[in-house]
Amino acid sequence: MKGALSQLQEALSQQIRGRLAYPGLDEPRVALYRSLTLSNLHAVISPCFPILLSILPGSIWQDILENFLASHSVKNPLFHQLASEMVSFLQQNPVVDYPFAAELAHYEWMELAVEISDSHMPALQEKPHDVLQTCWGISSSARMLHYRFPVQTINLHAIPTDETPTFLIVYRIAESVHFMKITEFGFQLLNLMAQEHRSPAVIISELAEVYPTLDVEPLYAGVRQLLSMLFVEQIVYVIDDSEMEGYISQYRNPACCD
Repeated sequence: MKGALSQLQEALSQQIRGRLAYPGLDEPRVALYRSLTLSNLHAVISPCFPILLSILPGSIWQDILENFLASHSVKNPLFHQLASEMVSFLQQNPVVDYPFAAELAHYEWMELAVEISDSHMPALQEKPHDVLQTCWGISSSARMLHYRFPVQTINLHAIPTDETPTFLIVYRIAESVHFMKITEFGFQLLNLMAQEHRSPAVIISELAEVYPTLDVEPLYAGVRQLLSMLFVEQIVYVIDDSEMEGYISQYRNPACCD
């Protein structure tokens, strides 16, 4: 009996999702369950993507929901993570005529992820005398993002027609979410700082060795200004000695991470 019940439940699930049709199941009732499932899916996911849904025609969004239900295997069991699963689905299934849709959905999800993130920021610090010689960490609530489209400006009345490489930091301060646009160099520099815990001065000097014609003075000035701004916004913080020792130990003995 248990096996028969499980088979019936599986058959009903498959038919509700639009994958297979099984004889013996009452199609009008299945259609009702399917409609309710899609309605609930919309109710959970749609609040996470207000700008995207203001742009997409309702018929296209309905098709997306139906295809998501039919073909996407959810990997995260947490109910509130369904929006993240929708982002993955859109990345794997681009929306015709709306090439920016997946990136816009990702950006909107990142804003929410930063807002609800359980992050810890070190106690307020004094700004170091020389920001270029300092080793910096990135706040765990900040996200450094690279997109092909200017997602932060997209809305119903500003739909991009061409790709524009865009580098952003989405971060939280005083329980409010903000974004900051940065240059590609700033984006790469911050990634190197976060991954390798080296000072900006060291990274720039190494670049100068690789590119002898590189004029480093404007870089020093730009990076000094950027880091000062990021420090005020609590996006970066000074790495203390214990944190640096832990990183150096891990870097020299990568097997410790296995």
